[in-house]
Amino acid sequence: MASDEANQIGVGVNVWVADPVEAYVAGTVVSVSGDVVKVSLEAGTAVEVKENELHLVENADREDMVTLNYLHEPGVLHNLKNRYGLDEIYTYTGNILIAVRS
Repeated sequence: MASDEANQIGVGVNVWVADPVEAYVAGTVVSVSGDVVKVSLEAGTAVEVKENELHLVENADREDMVTLNYLHEPGVLHNLKNRYGLDEIYTYTGNILIAVRS
């Protein structure tokens, strides 16, 4: 995680948490104790993870992913999934075109 993200992790912040099945799941920070963060997941469960394992959520749908505030793996995957669901399968990351096809 980038240092600017680490400085923004606090109670009430929406974050991505790594998941072995879904790749990443969204949750909300419930508490922070040192470098251990308790996150309430959308599924209704809670997990404790190291702060450096979290990524901030950005729910914007962007045609050019370079304009995302946080260009990290869960942000890119979430943006691709949203665009695919809207049947807008083409998106960019700067000069690189990304297309997802089923």
